[in-house]
Amino acid sequence: LEFSEGKLMGSHSKSGYWLAIHTANMFGEDKLSLDDREKWTIANSDKICGVATDPLGTLSYWRSADKPFSFLAACFEWSGYMKNGKNHMTHLPIAIDGSCNGLQIFSLMLRDEVGGEATNLTPRDKPQDIYKIVSDKTITQLEQEASDDLVHHKYPITKKELAKMWLDYGVNRKICKRCVMIVPYSGTKRACRQYVEKYVMEQLDQGVPNPFGDKLMYASEYLADAIWNNIASTVIKAKEAMKWLKNISKLAAKMNIPINWKVCTGFWVQQHYQEVNHRRVETKLGDKIIKLTITEDKKKINKRRQAQGISANYVHSLDAAAMMLTVNKCKTKGITDFQMIHDSYGTHATNIEMMGQCLREVFVDMFEENVLETFRDHIYGILSPKLQAKLTPIPSMGTLNIHDVKESKYFFA
Repeated sequence: LEFSEGKLMGSHSKSGYWLAIHTANMFGEDKLSLDDREKWTIANSDKICGVATDPLGTLSYWRSADKPFSFLAACFEWSGYMKNGKNHMTHLPIAIDGSCNGLQIFSLMLRDEVGGEATNLTPRDKPQDIYKIVSDKTITQLEQEASDDLVHHKYPITKKELAKMWLDYGVNRKICKRCVMIVPYSGTKRACRQYVEKYVMEQLDQGVPNPFGDKLMYASEYLADAIWNNIASTVIKAKEAMKWLKNISKLAAKMNIPINWKVCTGFWVQQHYQEVNHRRVETKLGDKIIKLTITEDKKKINKRRQAQGISANYVHSLDAAAMMLTVNKCKTKGITDFQMIHDSYGTHATNIEMMGQCLREVFVDMFEENVLETFRDHIYGILSPKLQAKLTPIPSMGTLNIHDVKESKYFFA
């Protein structure tokens, strides 16, 4: 997809720099420093321009990109820029993405210096990769496994032996990524195990043997335990906040009332999961009997779903507010073209630097105050005195300086 309105590349001195970074990102070089991504695109300029000239003839090259068709679009744009220089009219959205944005939000709200560093809230010369951090910790744990206890009575090998099998198989950021991504959205250890299994089966489709055979469930459970523990040690405050949010949602559910909160845009959010009845209805269609299931809401709150959903819904309400405020702030700076997808913010190469500045200012402004305190105060007012007494304290703040976000070039990159 492209913007209908084009911008002259020469209207901003760093537009070529950002186009080069975007091109590298789409190929899959997004773990390099920003300067190294620019260098990568320049070093591969002939190949990139060759794709634009003959996309079918170079299919084997660009199809290997992380995002093939987005990379192909970037090749066309880069080729045009190489031919026309500052006079090139660019229509391509350039995107900058958050680093596991849900965990960034938890780290900001609780000033978590450990999670903040892992998710690029602090200035660094190179981007931090939380998926790689968790992966490295997990590998270290497997290397140190010394237990001769059996994994399971149905899988009679020792934990030490299974740890070596996983190390031989290969534990990397990819096997850990989905497990980390689901954490701020009420992910569970069971889901983590399922993602580990899914990864092994995907690798099997690519020709990588499954050494665990029909005992994969037990092997995956062992590795998932390790990954889950290492996620918890990397994003300590996020876990504390999620536990606290679950507790407060359970208290409200005991009174059979939904949870309401207001985000900084002034928008009110209501989480109201109800118990449901499932009723079977038989009807005829021609000569056949069709059995349908009708779902009917009951008046009672679903306590389990209220607890499970609160972390994800609360975080999503905050990242949605951040996007709305960023768009409004960008508009005051003259930016009128946007490609916004969750935590991926896009505009023309000529305006992406200004957008990056705006979004950093928005996030800092949003979390200057204790947002959980505001959330707590509203819910507290609707609880009975008995339940108010059961409300646990808000998790303590860490030492992260949220203003560092303004200087962190990898916060969104």
